[in-house]
Amino acid sequence: DKNHIIDRFRNGKDLFDRAGELFRRTDANEADLPKLLRVERKRFLYMLNRSSRNAGFQDV
Repeated sequence: DKNHIIDRFRNGKDLFDRAGELFRRTDANEADLPKLLRVERKRFLYMLNRSSRNAGFQDV
């Protein structure tokens, strides 16, 4: 279900509701981001900004 997936990405929850899986939101400007994400920001926007209604996915 698309809505379930979007909810998980937007709220940092595990996609399969596994216990003990913790996720934290990071600032897109953090130096510890992989270089590819920094260089190809538009390509990986869904990984960098999950706050929007569609969690950054283009096909929803």
